[in-house]
Amino acid sequence: RRQPPDGGATPGDHGTAPTLSRPRGSTRNDCRSRPALGPYDGVMKRNEPLSTVMTKDPTTVNVTNKLSEVRKLMADGGIHHVPVVSGTKLVGLISATDMVRLSFSAYGADARAVDAMLDHEFSIEKVMSKDLTTLDVDQKVRDAATALSGGDFHSVPVVDGDRNLVGIVTSTDLI
Repeated sequence: RRQPPDGGATPGDHGTAPTLSRPRGSTRNDCRSRPALGPYDGVMKRNEPLSTVMTKDPTTVNVTNKLSEVRKLMADGGIHHVPVVSGTKLVGLISATDMVRLSFSAYGADARAVDAMLDHEFSIEKVMSKDLTTLDVDQKVRDAATALSGGDFHSVPVVDGDRNLVGIVTSTDLI
């Protein structure tokens, strides 16, 4: 029996699989043709300052804001972590996970019903995490990687010596 030039089976032949070929000199795991992974070409610069990866001046809320405003910020802005400030001082953090836990009981309701429930039953101060791990603005990328490596949380606020919020680093920033 003859094989067609493409290496496939002849009509009526179900016993031979097509042959695969690779360009000369390539291997199965050859990644020379893959694009770079990002600004660091796949290698995290551990000794660089946090300012190279952190989000500066992140979107924040105050304890006097309503939780419905936080929900809208997260939904409309693609934000997963919202620092809570008093003036410029960091006092807490609300994560998307916190919001999902609260609004789970209203699953299936429209946004207005969820917002009404959130604002009636909860406050930012009651929901926010207060005992936060933070990084100092002078620390390095490796310190953020160490803080986030435990997997207990996915963001770390960055503060100055007076606990003023200057940025936030997320696990996505380090990828």
